[in-house]
Amino acid sequence: MEPGGNTFVGRADSLKTLQRWLLGEAKGKTSVGSISGSAGIGKTFLLHHAVRETDLRARRYTTLRVAAATSMLPTLARVVENLADSAKVLSSRSTEFPRVTECRHALEWMDRRAQEEVEREVAHDTDLAKTVAELYGLARGLVQFVPLPYADVVKAVTSFVAPKHVEHVVRLVQKAIAYQTEKPRGLRGRSDARLRNRLRNQLEKTLAEALVADLARALSKGILGPKQVEDRGRLLLIVDDYERLSEVAGDFMLRHFVPMLATANFDSVVIVLGRDRLVDTHPGWRQHCQQHLLGDIALAELTREEAEQYVRVRGVKDPEKVERIVRDTAGYPFLLESEVDDELHGQSSALARELFFERTTQWMSPQQKRWAKRLAFLDEISIETIPRVLPKDDSEAVLTWFKREASLRAPTSERWTMRPMIRTKIREYVRNDSRAMHDELTRAAQGA
Repeated sequence: MEPGGNTFVGRADSLKTLQRWLLGEAKGKTSVGSISGSAGIGKTFLLHHAVRETDLRARRYTTLRVAAATSMLPTLARVVENLADSAKVLSSRSTEFPRVTECRHALEWMDRRAQEEVEREVAHDTDLAKTVAELYGLARGLVQFVPLPYADVVKAVTSFVAPKHVEHVVRLVQKAIAYQTEKPRGLRGRSDARLRNRLRNQLEKTLAEALVADLARALSKGILGPKQVEDRGRLLLIVDDYERLSEVAGDFMLRHFVPMLATANFDSVVIVLGRDRLVDTHPGWRQHCQQHLLGDIALAELTREEAEQYVRVRGVKDPEKVERIVRDTAGYPFLLESEVDDELHGQSSALARELFFERTTQWMSPQQKRWAKRLAFLDEISIETIPRVLPKDDSEAVLTWFKREASLRAPTSERWTMRPMIRTKIREYVRNDSRAMHDELTRAAQGA
């Protein structure tokens, strides 16, 4: 953990392992390692520190980062385009990713025609037509939803389409002629139609081929990163927030992108950051990519001694305050940083409380954020108590989710309960927004 961006506390063995990976503990042309741990445990801190503190000049890395798409409705096309865009930022001169660009144009062509087709079907309903326009404005590459089971598509779009329109819109999108295989007509449009058909029938493979080909071209010509002298250089790909990314790009990464990197004309190291070990996210990582796997660095809370060291190095010297912070945060890095900041700079403002809540819940769905706010009012979280604050939700589903949410769950309590400091800050966050809701939830949690 890095207070002030300078002092690194704990994680010595993990740091050494990560540095070995970065310096070339390779498994062939492509090596994949993962750093796992719950939200706020310090995965990104560790990686940044390792990259900063390790002399990687001889490795001639071009470093690219990809995370879950920031759009409301993420698609695989958007993920690939974001990766290409991040590469362009590192270009030593103006460059394009021609293969990826061709794919983008083909997907745009399909989306435009599908949207026109669907809008004609719902032209009689202004409200429904508006919904269709909004859906197509959210993302590119909706062809990825066509072969999926109906229930999966509904789940993907249900947060962005009015409930009364979901079924109708999903069925129209999946039936759109523009997303069906087309028969090329004439020599002039044959190549474009072929590309569109490949995207329709093998989206993940086609996008992976395009991205790897463009990366190989850019690296071989010295377009990306520092000017190459002795070799083409290497790719360092950092994949962050893998759980969210895998929802749209899991098969792309596992079955296509990583295997294609292994046959490319450049070496690559892929570091995946996620809550779970990479091999636990899908059995295919062991089945198809075992030869590329370096292992997993699993991060847990700092020890009591490490937490005390962090607090004191940051400038908190009073023994009682040090003891309180270490006890309340249980060595959880994000909470340690937040509490020390509060101590050093005075009581947190309403804005700071809001930022804390957003940081703590940034990986959660809107529904899970609502659960977190209400569960913070319960002294004990169980099948019997959950209905007090979530009377209309499935108590078993909520409890199952909470058990897995290590960033919220108290690690040493004999009963299921939220970390004390998180409880306090979330309740204060709720009170800042609505004192009436705060008081209502307080009474409901007590069974009043």
